[in-house]
Amino acid sequence: NDSTSLTFPNGRQLKIYGSPWTSQFGTWAFQYPPIRDVFSGTVPPGTEILLTHGPPKYHLDFVDPGGPQGCPHLAKEVWRSHDVLKLVVFGHIHQGHGREDLPFDRIQQLREEIRLGNLGALSVIELALRLLSERLRILFSSKRDLQLEKHGGVTLVNAAIATRPGEKDSRFPIVVEI
Repeated sequence: NDSTSLTFPNGRQLKIYGSPWTSQFGTWAFQYPPIRDVFSGTVPPGTEILLTHGPPKYHLDFVDPGGPQGCPHLAKEVWRSHDVLKLVVFGHIHQGHGREDLPFDRIQQLREEIRLGNLGALSVIELALRLLSERLRILFSSKRDLQLEKHGGVTLVNAAIATRPGEKDSRFPIVVEI
């Protein structure tokens, strides 16, 4: 676990934090039992890029068969660090290769908490009402209004290149501008 800052000629600084730890899946190095929390409070304030070995729970982490293999503690840490976090890059789950743009709004917060088992029936009802409200807003908004709207969020990238561990097949890299 370590962080660094890059300073560019224009004076811009970019803070990066990385961790080799990943929730146990297979017999590789730097793994921990899924019930162990190695991430809470570890991402330093001001971090814009987070590099981890494995994915956060329910984000580019699905294995067939087996279901989601990501870390729920990492998912919570990404949410906790969302104020300036722009990019999270990981691998480990080869079948999850891809990109996901994750908004940090109340709808996404409810989804995360419900999926992680932290909220009950009233939260499910709130989520349903918020989703209905959002759909109606989109239905009755002009395209121009929607194009001008910007949501804060983070880009998640599962950069696993091989289709499966040990295979020579490869995928194209994912390019992200921040």
